[in-house]
Amino acid sequence: MTNDKLICVVGATGNQGGSVARRFLKAGFKVRGLTRNTASPSAQALSSAGAEVVAVDLNDVSTLKSAFAGANVIFSVTNYWEPFFRPDCREQAAKEGISCRKFAYNVEVQQGKNIVDAAATVVDTLDDNGFLVSTLSQAEKCSGGKFKELYHFDGKADVFPAYVDEKYPELAAKMSCIHTGYFFTSFNILPDSYMNKLPDGTFEMSFTTSPDSLVPHLDPVGDLGNFTYAVYQMPPGKAYMAEGTTCTWPEWIETWGRINNVPVKYRQVTPDEMTAATPDRDAGIETGYMFSYTSDPGYDGGMKLLKAKDIREIKLSRLRKYLITRKLFKNHTVHPLPRLLPPWYKNFNPKPPLQPPLQKVLLHTNLRSQQPYLLQPSFNNRITREINDMQQRKTRCIFNIFCPAMIRVDAENDGFCADGPEILCRGADLAGYFIVVACLEETKEFCVVEGVEEEFGGVAAAETVLDVGVYLFVVEEGCVVGCAAEKT
Repeated sequence: MTNDKLICVVGATGNQGGSVARRFLKAGFKVRGLTRNTASPSAQALSSAGAEVVAVDLNDVSTLKSAFAGANVIFSVTNYWEPFFRPDCREQAAKEGISCRKFAYNVEVQQGKNIVDAAATVVDTLDDNGFLVSTLSQAEKCSGGKFKELYHFDGKADVFPAYVDEKYPELAAKMSCIHTGYFFTSFNILPDSYMNKLPDGTFEMSFTTSPDSLVPHLDPVGDLGNFTYAVYQMPPGKAYMAEGTTCTWPEWIETWGRINNVPVKYRQVTPDEMTAATPDRDAGIETGYMFSYTSDPGYDGGMKLLKAKDIREIKLSRLRKYLITRKLFKNHTVHPLPRLLPPWYKNFNPKPPLQPPLQKVLLHTNLRSQQPYLLQPSFNNRITREINDMQQRKTRCIFNIFCPAMIRVDAENDGFCADGPEILCRGADLAGYFIVVACLEETKEFCVVEGVEEEFGGVAAAETVLDVGVYLFVVEEGCVVGCAAEKT
């Protein structure tokens, strides 16, 4: 499916923008991805997927005006943490006599205003709901002045929607605000606060949030594109919360503990304790405010935000399934690619569309249960249709080297169970999609287990389970270009 609609995606090589770009490509849109560096691997992968990639400087509004020319839809996201951690920005903040937190706020606000000023010049070409913006609640306003320095919230909300509403009412009439929950991946940033191992072997989560506060969580890479595309089809002028799971922090760590079979607990700490536990003091202050704000007035600031159930049926990732999938992928050791792939791979070219044989297979997982699951032949016709569809679209995809038997992770039973080809469809036309596969112990045939989108080392990759080891394929432009493995 194709159309003449053009979407311009700010931050198209990042987690949020990349997810949006891929989803709109799948819907047949012309996608113009805006990025600082068009030569980066992620930019090149996006280009190979069919997007136009152009260079912009968010500090130069003229580059944005040129990039937005002819846009029917604009997706905007700004990044507080990029200037926050940059050494040159910290040096400049010191010269100005302000904290790096305040400096990053100033940068984010100005970049946001530049995006808005440029978008206003093409308001006439935008669709009725053509200005889709990623934002957060306005902390100072929503807290009644209690949180005046939660800068990475207000750096977004002071522009989206405040600045837009104040200066460009015609643009505001075409805007939808998408609030994002805590990212599933955030435990990589604050590992000691998420899961600190105590001397007795217990893993402790420690935040300033009260233990009974409900918190929204989201997989930005896998889900924000789907959510944004659904929002685009709604009337303008509304605000949404993108979340796949809503739970308390004790429930989060208890879920992780059950999956990993380890004792866990949650401890509410003071802001000073959280700052001390964070390697970067300013980051500890900023995140400490965020976790406190999550208690009162709440992560959404007490706003009445629409959610997935209010829009349409959207398949969003659940936290439990996400954590189960990632349990397998730790401590990879890089090995040369030929040592890990079957002999036939040396002469195999995955770029041309190929049709794998359709067959029933017996799968043995290397998770807790070794019970085999027999795939039902009733899936064959559905799988055949999807493969034919991929071939008609000249898909270049790593899926084509695997047996097309579909398996999904069963989050309730910590195992696998048979499923249709939905996961195959989900990434079939995306260059560099993550794939988890299993290798049959006797026949050494591959079958797809689960698809997960993510960034790895600047290029897309595929996590795999191979025989008795955990393998990771690095995929670039539909070709396997690298591999890592952990023997078990």
